[in-house]
Order: sequence, then C-alpha cells, then structure tokens
Amino acid sequence: MSRFTILFILQTPNHFLNHEGVIRYMCQEGHKVIVLMDLMGKEWANLTDKPVSDFAKSAPCDFEYKELVKLRGFWRRILFAKREIVNYMAYQRSENPLSESPYHRARAVQFLPERFKRAVSYKPLYKLMINGLTGKFWEKLEKLAPVDSEIKSELENYKPDLIVASPYLLQRSEHIDYAKCADALGIPFVAAMAGWDNLTTKGVVQVKPDYFFVWNKKHVKELKEIHDYDSGRAIYTGAPPLDIWLDKKPSVSYERFCANTGLNPDLPFITYLCSSKNIAKDEDVFIEKMIEHFRAITGAPEFSILVRPHPENMKIWRERRVSGTVLSPETYPAYYSKDAKNHYFDTMYYSSCVVAINTTAILEAALLGKPCISLVTDHYQATQIKTKHFNLLLNADFLLIANNFDDAIEYIKGAIRGDDPRRNERRRFVESFIRPWGMGVSASELMGKALEDIANGVSVNDIYKKLSQTQDKHEANHSVDLKKISL
Repeated sequence: MSRFTILFILQTPNHFLNHEGVIRYMCQEGHKVIVLMDLMGKEWANLTDKPVSDFAKSAPCDFEYKELVKLRGFWRRILFAKREIVNYMAYQRSENPLSESPYHRARAVQFLPERFKRAVSYKPLYKLMINGLTGKFWEKLEKLAPVDSEIKSELENYKPDLIVASPYLLQRSEHIDYAKCADALGIPFVAAMAGWDNLTTKGVVQVKPDYFFVWNKKHVKELKEIHDYDSGRAIYTGAPPLDIWLDKKPSVSYERFCANTGLNPDLPFITYLCSSKNIAKDEDVFIEKMIEHFRAITGAPEFSILVRPHPENMKIWRERRVSGTVLSPETYPAYYSKDAKNHYFDTMYYSSCVVAINTTAILEAALLGKPCISLVTDHYQATQIKTKHFNLLLNADFLLIANNFDDAIEYIKGAIRGDDPRRNERRRFVESFIRPWGMGVSASELMGKALEDIANGVSVNDIYKKLSQTQDKHEANHSVDLKKISL
C-alpha cells in the first residue's frame, strides 16, 4: 500500500477534534500526517493546543503540528477585505438562498472592513456592491493576486501528496491562500466541512478546492445551489465529528450519575441543551421564564431539569443559577477529555428527552435515539427558523415543535411516559443526514479511505462505488446479526 504525506490545515484545535478520527485513521495506516493550525492558543472553553499535543504524544505514526504561515503585508489587507466583501454580497443578493436569513445578513456585516460598513449604509453604494459586475471585479482581483511565496515555500518543504483544509469556509480564514499555492504546485486540495451549518453560516466558496467533503446529499445540494460548486467533485461520507458516540455505553449507573450531578434519583429528568451565544446569548433569561411557567402549570416537580451550558456561552452562567434546575457541567476545564465525553454521553443516555433552541447537540441527541423538542419562539426566530441550517432539521420532521411552553410541557410528559411519536422520522434523519452509508459505519474511516483514493488518483465515481460496496456489506452483515438474534 502506498504511504502518503497528508497535510491538514485547520483553523482551531476544535477543528482538530472534529477530524481527530480521520487523522487517527491516516496515522494508523502509516501515512505521515502534518497538522498546521491557526489560533492554537484561542481560549474556547479553555481550549488551547492541548488536544493536539496530547494526540502527538501517542500518535501511531510520523506526526507533527505547528502554527500555519499567514499571508502578510499589502496583499493580506487587500485580499482579506475583498473576501469579506464577497461574503457580504452573497448574503445580500436575492438570487442566493443565503439572503433569506436576516441573521446571516446582519452577521456578514460584522466582518466587513470599517470603511465598507459605513459605505453600505448609503443605498447607491450598497446597490453597487451587490451588483454582478462588481462581483466579477472581485473575482478577477483574487486571480490576479500573486500566491504567497512563504506559504508556497512551506508546501515545497513538506512535499504533501494531499492537503485537507477544514472548515475552509470561515470568516478571515487563512485557507484560501493555501488552496492557491496548492494549485500552483499541482497538489490536490480538499476542503472538508467541520459542522452541519458550515455551508450556510460562514461565507461562500471563493477559490474552489479540487474536492469538497460533506456529510450527506443535502449538503451536496447546498454546495451547488449556494456556492456554485460542481456536485461531481463533492463527496459525502457521513459526519466524522459524531463518530465518538458509536457503540458507546454509559460510564456510571443512573444513581451514580444523579449523585454526581445533584439530581433527584427518584425523579426522571430532561436535558436543556443550550445554544451558542450567536444563537441565544440571553438563554439564561429564557430558561428562567420557561421554569417559572412549568412551576405555575405543574405545581410539585414531576421531573428534574438538567441545563447543559454551551462551551462558547459559559459567561452567562458564572454568576447566575436558575432555581429548579441543575447546571452541569459548571465549568469546561477539558471538554474533549474522556471524562467530559463520558459525562456528556451519560447525560444524553439517562435523559428522558432533550429540549433546545438551535444547536449541534440536537443531532447528537437524535443519533443517540432521544426525543428532541425544539422551542420555536419569536424571540429567537432570526437565529432559528429563519436560518438555512435549522430548516434542514425542520424539514426532516423529526423534531417535536413546541410553539409555547405549554406545548413543551405536554411533549416532556409524553416522553417521560415513553411516548416517542417521531421515532421513525428521527431514525430516517439519522440514516440520511449523519450515517448515509450505514449506522454502524465510521464516517471518519470512510473519509480516510476516500482521501487515500484521491491521493492515488481514483475518480470520484469510483470512490462512490467503493462507498456503495461498504454500505452493501454493512447491510448484509447487519441482516445476519438480526437473524442470529431472532434465533
């Protein structure tokens, strides 16, 4: 088997965690793996480069990591301004589906250079900016800009057989300059989405990678409709970041879990999964109103409520506790650690159902077979029902939609009784959105094998043939397992 040098270009250590399974697979197959990262010291849930340094200590291959080289000087100022302007234009132009979301339109303004923020407030300049001819100008400027000599020199030094960049679509990303240098050197360049919302919340593709890895067919469609990316170069393998929940079992008993978190073991509990601060920055106030309403309706507690804060929105909980709930975890010292993952899984496993606004944790709860209740509220409509990524969940019809707190209580009581009216829809969603090639198949391994195929020059059509064969084999084995069980 051929051994390759694979270069991963990642934005943050969190993106390393998203693709750790893929990177581990490449290492186990004997490939040399190099990870270049930006923002290694970014304090996100107390996260620095420790997940990568921990991995390096026991990596089963030739593995190294370092901070990536950045475009500098005149062209950085020009191109980074240009890229945010193009992103802004995409969210404003009516022909792009992204323009349907007021939240995304407003968010795109935040990343504009200050001068352009003032300019778009004038209608004539705004119209000029979203004009198609203006878009052609920016496209031409990107092509005319020289590739960065320092980045190019770095790639020549590493001599990678393949470059993988994730999330690629991100404001003020360094990845585009690596894509341009890879093209100049003839190195295959792969973009890989890191999360389910990447294709709609982080801008548009401005320099097209050779291949784009996504989770499912719906994402392939988004690549075409939103980013004008050739569907024939898109490869869907399922969701690698969610592989860690495959075949996992509880780490402690229900009684021990309740003792560890402060829950009453004599009552069932539900989990409220908090969203990021971009989605619901004042969620503590919202939860307090919800609890007050629950108390007024139900009187004596019929169930406990565990509130799981979002790692990016811990600030609102530092000096606040909502009476009638248990906050867990109260801090995120190392949310990627084995203990933290066990606690998260145990929370989901023992919970009767989950309640949320709009968060990736909904997908994880669905994968683990939990009834998912979403409170659809006017207060968060701009970051919920008016976003493209949340509508992927709505259209799948697996969510129990609560339009008010009374609806939420009824769904919660039903879940505690064992009612699960969206079980079949949830299963179909998981099978098509998260595990399109089989429930027991590792998406990380599938992506790793596909990357090897790309390095070997295998066509996309042949890669899909292999994926189909994997699915057929898995279904055949699963059928045999079921027959054994029936005997």
